[in-house]
Amino acid sequence: MKTTIITILLLFVFLVGCTNTQTLDSIEDAKEEIVKAQEKIQESEQDGKEVDLAKERLERAKTKLKESNQQLELGNTQKADSLAEQSKDLAAESRMKYIGKTQEDFE
Repeated sequence: MKTTIITILLLFVFLVGCTNTQTLDSIEDAKEEIVKAQEKIQESEQDGKEVDLAKERLERAKTKLKESNQQLELGNTQKADSLAEQSKDLAAESRMKYIGKTQEDFE
């Protein structure tokens, strides 16, 4: 009986650790994508391209990343992971889809 309980506890600790690692990786990926987007937006702005929509998406990405970190601190790893993925996607969109575009281009 003791062995079974110990085994279950060890398995639980292992699974929680794996989830945290995945979430931390997602957060790190989002941070990297945000840096890439910031650099691309800055470069595009210097080239005279329209970047307002890209900046708006980037700000949303930063907000999602902040929310992800808050959820991680609360122990909500699934929510934190989901928010980090959303942050990464928004940052990627900001640098690949929205540079040089205006709202009219999407209407």
